[in-house]
Amino acid sequence: MAFRLALPPGTRLHNAFHVSLLKKFVGTPPVVPPSLPPTHNGAIVAIPAKAVKARLCRGVRQILVQWEGLPPSSASWEDLPTFQERYPSFQLEDKLLLEGGVMLCGEALC
Repeated sequence: MAFRLALPPGTRLHNAFHVSLLKKFVGTPPVVPPSLPPTHNGAIVAIPAKAVKARLCRGVRQILVQWEGLPPSSASWEDLPTFQERYPSFQLEDKLLLEGGVMLCGEALC
């Protein structure tokens, strides 16, 4: 048994779902459905919320990034050059930046 759902415009999902995948909604329905996260080739594009730590790991500068809409436990270490290339407008705090291999904030060398 399957149900067809009214999904937001632009959703790239099939609108039929098996009953075992659905849960009863409890509460007052929202006036406007929540927006879906941005996707690229079917994968969710994460948006950085903040950088919390920095480190030098095996000669690579890294930052610990917390992502928007995700719990702090899902924070991940990202290589700084790759991160800056992917998110050029994201502003890193000065205290997190690494200079000359010396860590200004964060964890010990790994």
